[in-house]
Amino acid sequence: MLAAYVPDIVKLDLKLIQGIALTDQRVRRKVVSHVATMAQDLGAEVVAEGVESLEDAETLLKVGVYLQQGYVHGRPRFM
Repeated sequence: MLAAYVPDIVKLDLKLIQGIALTDQRVRRKVVSHVATMAQDLGAEVVAEGVESLEDAETLLKVGVYLQQGYVHGRPRFM
């Protein structure tokens, strides 16, 4: 789909993101890293959803995912 429709934003699902910092998740880290690099090369922003731990947030920064949303950054609230 990325080849047919180059999006402005690529959002990474929480099932791919949650627990990415765990030592046994090397494959998921590699997938996220490569998707982030490819999306950025295409001019798209990458957003990770479901970031719920500082370890996951730091790991995402290390692999090049700077836009993040999830409880570690703030809980949803009504204004």
